[in-house]
Amino acid sequence: MPLCVDAWRAAGRIPMKIAGYEVKVIIRANARRMLLRCRATEGLVTITVPRGTTEKQIRDMVLRHLPWIAENMGATAQWQPAFAAGERHWCLGRLVTLGKDAPVGEAAYMAWRNRQLSAVIRRLLGVWIPRLQIPAGWLRRVTLRQMSSRWGSCCAAKGTLNFSTKLGVYSEELIALTVVHELCHYFHQNHSSAFWALMKRCMPDWEAKKKRRESLDVRPLPPA
Repeated sequence: MPLCVDAWRAAGRIPMKIAGYEVKVIIRANARRMLLRCRATEGLVTITVPRGTTEKQIRDMVLRHLPWIAENMGATAQWQPAFAAGERHWCLGRLVTLGKDAPVGEAAYMAWRNRQLSAVIRRLLGVWIPRLQIPAGWLRRVTLRQMSSRWGSCCAAKGTLNFSTKLGVYSEELIALTVVHELCHYFHQNHSSAFWALMKRCMPDWEAKKKRRESLDVRPLPPA
């Protein structure tokens, strides 16, 4: 049974956070419908609702009006993703809609995206390891990690490769840039001129790919 807003308030769940906005819920017995208002100076969204309104009805109302809210709130309250249904996030170079193309919820979505990323990385390794004539038995472990300042790392002595989960937003072509970069570290454990010369031979347009990656806006988008 859906939790009505009266019980929800008693449970201490008002105000609430929806799509990055703080939403203050006002319950009025004489209200005939839900009414949204924006207070940009306070960075606050208020919604007046009749008694018996459910949490889902409130969330759906706010999510349907996100573009209007963003326009009225302006720069004082920049939209932040909540990994809710309808949001659009980048995965492997294309926008996917949560609840339609990908699961809802941050943990579920990130796990799903990491599985897509892992499959692409393993496919690229299957192409580039033999192309670089790296011994087939060298690679022992491939892992995805949250990295704040690097796209990947290679430990040639241990046969391990680590890749940033942030790569999951990019196309396979741009993911290949990092895969080839890390495999070049099998031969050169530094960024010497020999390393960059090898990188250039393997991927002549790597600098153009890097610039394109840096120029892309891969921030999530609110529901259309």
